[in-house]
Amino acid sequence: TKNGNALRLASQELKNDRDLILAAITKNGNALQFASSELQNDSKIVFAAVTQTPNGNAFKYVSDRLQNDREILLNVLVDATLKNIPYSISYYNYIANTKFCDDKEVVLKAISASVNNFKYASSRLKDDREVVLAALKKDIYFPFVYAYIKDREIFIANNYEHLEYAPSDLRADSKFMYKAITGDGYNLKY
Repeated sequence: TKNGNALRLASQELKNDRDLILAAITKNGNALQFASSELQNDSKIVFAAVTQTPNGNAFKYVSDRLQNDREILLNVLVDATLKNIPYSISYYNYIANTKFCDDKEVVLKAISASVNNFKYASSRLKDDREVVLAALKKDIYFPFVYAYIKDREIFIANNYEHLEYAPSDLRADSKFMYKAITGDGYNLKY
């Protein structure tokens, strides 16, 4: 079929046919839900399905073993970045638990796919300078990131953007605020 959903009506034998499943998931990655459990545990099938669906949605049909496979997740995020598809790590975390939220390499790759993934990073990684800078590099205008900036140099380097999110000790620093206000009078309100 054109969308791969006819698999739901197929026999178990057809649901275990690797070539048929690959053909179906190239049309619709969510067709993975109708594949046999054996094929839902096949790395190549899973990668093809997950990278075919928006936001990696087919991941919810993957075997438990592969849902917790770090390499699968990293490969999907690299693929998303190369294709400029904004995969959201949240799809993986509500299934595969939150262990990847505290994995710096995974979070950095997720941010390179979409700055929105910064939201799903652990508190520890949201406070990590490299992670914050990666998010700002991806999208300097993403205000959620600014709430985690503790470093005055980052605010200065970003022309005091989103100063409303600056920690109170930075806003209480008269020299810092003087520079911010003289650079942009709009910052006076903070």
